[in-house]
Amino acid sequence: MSNKKITGFILMIVVFTLIACSLYGINIPLPSSYLPLMIAANCVFAFISIFAQRLIIVLYEVNVFEEIDSLIGYFNKYTAIFTSGITTIYRTY
Repeated sequence: MSNKKITGFILMIVVFTLIACSLYGINIPLPSSYLPLMIAANCVFAFISIFAQRLIIVLYEVNVFEEIDSLIGYFNKYTAIFTSGITTIYRTY
């Protein structure tokens, strides 16, 4: 594994952890607050995929399967897997 890949993954976890920490105000503890983030992002992708199915599938495939050797590329890849993976994988099969 390259350092960029590991750093991109860690950066994605840190960003989503900081966003998840904002849910402390409504009494959702940290490990459980990842689930509402995943569901909210997944709902956005699912709603958009009603109108533009191919766009969402292409966006997912470009972010996940294309080899990009940059920190931002790996951050986008892991963000796409974390947020839209369930809906897109379900719709592609």
